[in-house]
Amino acid sequence: SKFGPAKTDNVPHKLNINGNAVEVYFTPGDNGTLQLQNLVTNNFDYDCFFSIYVFTDFNISNRMKSRFTGGRSVRGVFDRDTANGVFQEMKGFGPFAWNPPADVLIDFAEGTDIFHHKYMIIDPLHTSSNPVVETGSYNYSNAANNSNDENMLIVYSPRIANLYVQEWYKRYKISGGAIV
Repeated sequence: SKFGPAKTDNVPHKLNINGNAVEVYFTPGDNGTLQLQNLVTNNFDYDCFFSIYVFTDFNISNRMKSRFTGGRSVRGVFDRDTANGVFQEMKGFGPFAWNPPADVLIDFAEGTDIFHHKYMIIDPLHTSSNPVVETGSYNYSNAANNSNDENMLIVYSPRIANLYVQEWYKRYKISGGAIV
């Protein structure tokens, strides 16, 4: 078994599990940043919800911003230890501030513990679209994409998206968000 950049691409990426399309990617070989950019560009028609431990990859956030400025909703919960950069821009601060700002919060729900969630849910409230969940160990960072050994699952399933969005709403509410 090889690690990091020496790893070979020997995994089938597209699977069908109980009638649901599932994609599997391992970094650094499978370019997780590109997979997420494509996911956002090709599947995000209405809403994007995320909870993330590390989000420092502006390539991914710029794709989200493009959809957001086109009238889509972006809502997220960040771990407080990764609150700089992408969070600041999404919150409406800095030279590349989102205007209007996205509905993003920092998670303080666990006191001194870090919540360590890593997922994105696209269009979970619109079953007529194609609800999808991205989850796994993949952080939205350059290190995750270029040197760390991380994985990403993309599951196309209204049921799975519904389960994840219920967890997201709980995390968001605990972090001080108002559910309307």
